[in-house]
Amino acid sequence: MSEELKIEETEKKEKKEKKSKIRFEWLDQFRGIIIILFIIQTCAWIFSNDPANGIMPLMAPALNHGFKYADYERPLITMIDLGQQIFIFLVGFMQAFAVLKRKDKGLSDGKIWIHIGKRFVLVMILSVLHGLAADKFDSYFILALGTLANIAWAGLAAGIAALYIPKPKFRLIVGLGVMLLQSILYIFEGLHEWEAGAWEFPFMTINHIAIGLVASAFTLWFLNPKGEINEEGIKKNVLPLTVAFLISSYLLDFIQWSDHHKVSTPLAMLAVSVSTFFLYAFYHFDKDGFHVPGLSTFGKNMLMVFLFSMVINELVYYGLIEGYLGISGVFDMILLGIVPILLIWIIAWIFEKLNWIIKI
Repeated sequence: MSEELKIEETEKKEKKEKKSKIRFEWLDQFRGIIIILFIIQTCAWIFSNDPANGIMPLMAPALNHGFKYADYERPLITMIDLGQQIFIFLVGFMQAFAVLKRKDKGLSDGKIWIHIGKRFVLVMILSVLHGLAADKFDSYFILALGTLANIAWAGLAAGIAALYIPKPKFRLIVGLGVMLLQSILYIFEGLHEWEAGAWEFPFMTINHIAIGLVASAFTLWFLNPKGEINEEGIKKNVLPLTVAFLISSYLLDFIQWSDHHKVSTPLAMLAVSVSTFFLYAFYHFDKDGFHVPGLSTFGKNMLMVFLFSMVINELVYYGLIEGYLGISGVFDMILLGIVPILLIWIIAWIFEKLNWIIKI
């Protein structure tokens, strides 16, 4: 009898392990940083005033998109300008891992397609809802150019690549091919001026798809299907490519400057380099037992936190504090630099405790 109970307990444990989700603390820490950057840039954007006409902003230029301060033919770029592209990289990275896990479990292509399609449709629905909530409903923008739409398209591309291109080097080549295509199209002045009502050429979407494809290659160099770190892949591929993308971005910037609005290829390459550097850095922080307290709370439910920041901070909080700003630097620091982050962290903590998660 005791032997039977032991076998039953073992079977229950195995079933529980199969159902349990793989979590990467280092990845949650990295995603948490991206959420904080998003909150900061949103706040800086709304209260950037009009620096071109001498009305100074309440936050430092480094905390805002560069074009807010120098929107010339060759615009200024700040770290904040990379935030969306790093977010897209993470979406592609995790989408590829989700497909990798399912393939390892022996799921059919049809079932994996259901997973990829569900994620795509869900994010598109969220894009529509955000457009309605912000009273900025424009079908082309919402389905092709908006932030959530770009997340959807990049995730779809990464999922398809993970399903049908088993070798990471070929995924990388396809991603670089898309970046090259975007660079060639970027040369044609007519495409920059192409407008018919709300339509504009989707330069940004093309290179976000490319970033998703490149990220899907790095997934296999970083992780195996069980979620274990591929140390050999990091040493032989991730680190050399991190440097290669950084150098390529630097050299291409002489030919075709980084452009936040259209995500030109030098900017896309810089975002890939920064993303892989952060992945490596946070993995080693985790390996050495170092975690920033509270940061993982943001990262565990990145998309939902991202959405609630859009709704609560943009549509509610910033409107309430607008009349109380500019009194003093300390007061602005509290209202703009601390409270918005703390407010969204509390909401993220509640979601974490209730286990409410939107997967991307």
